[in-house]
Amino acid sequence: MNTHGAVHRIQTHRKQAPASASLTLRSISKATLCFDLHQQPQQRGWL
Repeated sequence: MNTHGAVHRIQTHRKQAPASASLTLRSISKATLCFDLHQQPQQRGWL
């Protein structure tokens, strides 16, 4: 087992984790926004 490789992988994962988390949050908020825009006209009776 290569201990140095495992440590390096953990450090790399730690660096990437916050970026991927913010990307996920961004895509979720985008999807929610699009969903809201599509739902609101129907609820208000515009369609």
